Amino acid sequence: MIDTGAAFTCVDVEAAEWAGLRTVDTGRITSATHEGEPTPIYACRLEFVGWDISLTKHRAYGARLAPQDLVALIGRDVLSQCVLIYNGADGAFSLAL
Repeated sequence: MIDTGAAFTCVDVEAAEWAGLRTVDTGRITSATHEGEPTPIYACRLEFVGWDISLTKHRAYGARLAPQDLVALIGRDVLSQCVLIYNGADGAFSLAL
């Protein structure tokens, strides 16, 4: 999911552990339901399936995303390196690096 309201890219904690992502740091995450909750930060590589785009040496904050049927969300830390155009009327978006 692309989330312009999220400061950081996040990955579901259980999915990260299942995938064997390495914890490289800890941080605090604030959301609509949690404030300053400690969370692991994982080393990861972002790959956009179907596109010839991948970002290496990236970090993702652990979050409980599974209850929202999400594995990961892309936050402003990645989006700040892109051009995002959202066409709400068509329900379409374009993302360029």
